[in-house]
Amino acid sequence: MTNLNYDEAAVAREEANYQTATARARRAFVREQLNLKSGESVLSIGCGPGFEPSELASQTNASRVLGVDSNPAMLAVSRDRCPDAVSLLRGDATSIPVADGSVETAVSVQVYEYIDDIDAALSELHRVLDSDGRAVIYATDWESLVWRVRNSARSNRVLSAWNEHCSHPHLGSTLEPKLRAASFDVTDIVPYTLLLTELGQDSFAYYLLASIREFVTPRLGAEVARQWAEDVRTRDRRSESFFSLTQFCYLVEPVDE
Repeated sequence: MTNLNYDEAAVAREEANYQTATARARRAFVREQLNLKSGESVLSIGCGPGFEPSELASQTNASRVLGVDSNPAMLAVSRDRCPDAVSLLRGDATSIPVADGSVETAVSVQVYEYIDDIDAALSELHRVLDSDGRAVIYATDWESLVWRVRNSARSNRVLSAWNEHCSHPHLGSTLEPKLRAASFDVTDIVPYTLLLTELGQDSFAYYLLASIREFVTPRLGAEVARQWAEDVRTRDRRSESFFSLTQFCYLVEPVDE
């Protein structure tokens, strides 16, 4: 499971990140790929602070919207955000508290890379989906991260340590065979690149910087983490900032086992 510690401060930072222009654009892209049809039910796996199920309820004609998350603090934030039409449940990707074949569509954004037993999680997704259903799984390959700094050797150390924050840091580029083994047909893989040239508070990179610094500090030392973060900020102050991260949207359908 995830090596990130979602304490109260981390939950607040995640909530702020979800409100950025970067995150809003990404959620719109995922909804476009899901292409929810009127009257369909939809399940948000790892719903976090609730933006995804809330928007699915308000911006689509779904008949039923479910949100599942394992973190009580995240669910509390979700309950404050989501309308009554959204049903929020505590559970995780390997144990979803809904009946077999009870949802027609599902969406999961940057969740499966944090699950130790990915095969069990995909089997659970297969279980809950209707036989004619479909899902969108959005995953990252952290090897695709480009973040220009002056001291590239130090940055490589920091980003290598950051890979330890999740169980499958390269899942975005290695997911397809796992899906086939779990009896899914992969109908499409659509890349989505986050490209930012400013480190403003309305960007994904701004909050990722804080998360990486916090995570690598006990692994590499506070001074290395501080110097890396300052290197990033210095480039930004000089209008030389460059951040790019490619993520992958898998469109899948269950097939008979």
